[in-house]
Amino acid sequence: MERDRMEAFSDGVLAIIITIMVLNLHIPAGNTFKDFMTEMPKIGIYAMSFAYVGAYWNNHHHTLHTVTMVTGAILWANLLFLFFISLLPFAAAWFGQNLFDPVPTFVYGLVLFLTAISFFLLRFAIVRCDECSHILREAMENDRRGKFTGIIYIIALGLSFCAPRVAVALHTMLLILWFIPDKNIEQAIYSADREKNGE
Repeated sequence: MERDRMEAFSDGVLAIIITIMVLNLHIPAGNTFKDFMTEMPKIGIYAMSFAYVGAYWNNHHHTLHTVTMVTGAILWANLLFLFFISLLPFAAAWFGQNLFDPVPTFVYGLVLFLTAISFFLLRFAIVRCDECSHILREAMENDRRGKFTGIIYIIALGLSFCAPRVAVALHTMLLILWFIPDKNIEQAIYSADREKNGE
């Protein structure tokens, strides 16, 4: 399978996820600012979840740019990533209705954690493919951000039951951390493109 086909399928799934999340928002019951403010927590969770999907879409695009051949392992790893991130609308809706309650906070964080693990497995599957570019392998060897992310997610999951607001703050911090794509990959892709074009 060509890389472009897998990327187009993934883009479609991510677009549907965002659509489902916005459909979970409800029109305020009345026509006052007070009525609108009652929906603000759900809008805030939607905005955070939208940003998470956007950050993954951006990093997913850069990651797939390093692929020269799509193998079965890469396809399955990509589907696993799409499965976990497709649970985000459900987790976000439940969390939005029960803001900072321990179990919904935990489930929301768990979905984010499993999505992060599956994204790591996708990158690992690409690295293991001998026919794929070594750009991602070199970037992952210097990836301190990835190791730091896993630790923070585990801490946030534990805090969901005793300090849910702190757990959400940690999730927000990780979102900011991953909002900018991996600069090592960007630089490696840029260098490879220049070399390919003979610059």
